[in-house]
Amino acid sequence: MEQEKKEFWDSLQETASSLIVVTNEVGWGIIADNALSRSYAQELGAINCQTAKLCSEVYLMVAGRALRLPRGIH
Repeated sequence: MEQEKKEFWDSLQETASSLIVVTNEVGWGIIADNALSRSYAQELGAINCQTAKLCSEVYLMVAGRALRLPRGIH
């Protein structure tokens, strides 16, 4: 998994194209009662955070509205 994450983040930084990365937010829901689900939510949160740091713009979609997050929040 670590190698795949590194390759993904490297490709984000190396591309000359504009990209749109879509992911889901799993940290605002209930806390799962099993370790695998908690591990997934924690890992995805860390991946989302690192991905956002590499992006020039980050948006949070809420109720069909795009909310641009200011730099330093992500």
